[in-house]
Amino acid sequence: MKVGAFRTSERYGHIILPIYSQEKSFALSDPALIRHPANESARYVIPPHFHEDIELIAVTDGAMHMIIDGDERLVQAGDVVMAAPFTVHEAYIDNAADSVRYCYFTANCRLLCPNGDRGMLALLAGARLSVTAYSNDASLSALICRMPALYRQQDGSGSAECAMMLLFYQIIDRMRRLGCFSEKSDTDEAQLNFMRKAMEFLEEHYTSEVTWTLVQAHFPYNQSYFCRLWKQHFGKPFFQSLAEFRIRKAIRICSESETPMKISEIASAVGFTDYSRFSHTFQRLIGMSPSEYMKARGSRTE
Repeated sequence: MKVGAFRTSERYGHIILPIYSQEKSFALSDPALIRHPANESARYVIPPHFHEDIELIAVTDGAMHMIIDGDERLVQAGDVVMAAPFTVHEAYIDNAADSVRYCYFTANCRLLCPNGDRGMLALLAGARLSVTAYSNDASLSALICRMPALYRQQDGSGSAECAMMLLFYQIIDRMRRLGCFSEKSDTDEAQLNFMRKAMEFLEEHYTSEVTWTLVQAHFPYNQSYFCRLWKQHFGKPFFQSLAEFRIRKAIRICSESETPMKISEIASAVGFTDYSRFSHTFQRLIGMSPSEYMKARGSRTE
């Protein structure tokens, strides 16, 4: 399923929701972990990224270091992490003794919003609400941990989808009762608009060649100012952000492909025309080659 997009089944006429949910566990030996740039012995659980979805994480066992917009916390079993749309977030574990298990889900509030430009979901979708990053509310954690099972139960009947929607609104209501939401000031609007446009650009163009001519056709800045602005918002150069975005898409393909795929096909699907460059970038970011990663994860390849 493509996260953040409706897909309608012709057979059943139902709608698969723009919600994605999984239960995950990580330890040092897990191939999905990559090195944290600030500490050679550390490993990423969640690489730095942002998206237009709200993301909620409930830690069920172990611990990890979570960073949301520069605010770093050690989160442990019972803790909840909440990343608002367009908020940069990441997580890592420290050493071989550390491991973590957590449930999470992402939801595209824009596509779930029933009231157009009104209501709490519309404010979330437009990134006009600040979201408390951390909580240790047991009820909220329990609600989040129910989502992965419902996500797996989708069978075309619509029953699981209805249950997911009900659960989603229960979670949002619980967050509201806990005081997790507050309106942003107007001074944040320019930054939000840039991040929103940046996300849209990456989503639209990551599968094809990206040149400065293309960038300047979408952003009204000269190259020098654009580079400074991008690094100011995302903490890294534009083309590094693009490469990391493409690799995350490749990992998603590896995890979700229902049919065997050649690595060259995966590279092409995420915008790499040069297989060796794809392999080198993958190795640098993930710590192993694409073939090693797919073998370790049990992904089906030709």
